[in-house]
Amino acid sequence: MLTRAAFALGLAAAAASIATAPARAEDPSVSLIQLRAYIIVPVGLDQGKFKEAGVAVDPKIVTDNLLINEAMSANTSEVGITGATYQALAAPDLPYSIIAVAEQSPEAVGVMTAADSEIKSLADLKGKTIAGGDGEPIAYLQEALADVGVHKGDYKYVKIEASTGAAALASKQIDAWVSYNPFIAANVSKGLAKVIFTPSTKYFNNFVIILATKKAIAEKPDALAAFLKGYGKSLEWVQSNKDAAVQAYSKATGLEPDVAAATFAKRNQQFKSPDASVVADFSREAQLYIKYGLIPAEPDWSKVMTTEIWDRAFKK
Repeated sequence: MLTRAAFALGLAAAAASIATAPARAEDPSVSLIQLRAYIIVPVGLDQGKFKEAGVAVDPKIVTDNLLINEAMSANTSEVGITGATYQALAAPDLPYSIIAVAEQSPEAVGVMTAADSEIKSLADLKGKTIAGGDGEPIAYLQEALADVGVHKGDYKYVKIEASTGAAALASKQIDAWVSYNPFIAANVSKGLAKVIFTPSTKYFNNFVIILATKKAIAEKPDALAAFLKGYGKSLEWVQSNKDAAVQAYSKATGLEPDVAAATFAKRNQQFKSPDASVVADFSREAQLYIKYGLIPAEPDWSKVMTTEIWDRAFKK
């Protein structure tokens, strides 16, 4: 039988062991979901840049923004790269935050018509059917149409999946399609469509943002910081090796080389922290969404954006 002294010593030893035991190592991996439109991650993975940064990335590439919002909201993906969708960002209790801004690419989006259409400009869309990926016409389209005297009651709008837009345009089910690259490049290069409008920053910044779930921010900040470092290394490689980058992008996504090249050419890479310097541009764009009733109020940017992961990655 143990004496009291021996028992006490045993408890002390156990407590000391627990106190000095190393903390459980953070999982050095992230799951990612992103649109096929973005070149940096596929090329960076191909070149081993994320591995160099110390993080394993499990990627999923999709063609619909809604799938990204769903995956991030359900915590089935930890990182998402997508266009800024103000309807999602304005939602209460948002389960993810913006940890970096990746692009500002208004020229990557636009309005197409069939190549043989008589429609030449937005002013010609009065009385026509316009299709897009959102449930309501996107704010930049409504503003640009209003500027040429075409208002919401002057046309019919239908929601359409990106994968079916080309067929709907070719069969004349719709007169115009609001889309983005690579869909624009693919249809123009095949002679199926022509672009009648490309927005300037007056109408649309088309910010591409890097998101992380709040769960991942709390549980694996170092892995997320390593992801941002890997993204930065990948971007540097892409900018220094553009032809090879387009080839790797084409291979990773299945896009035709000319479509991959055209998609890349329309992307304005601006990898930066989501700090106060970018809030003004986001805020100005949000006002258009309020103006057209797409969101009830401006998102609370202090809750939507965080510089924590960027600072951890680049300000040590």
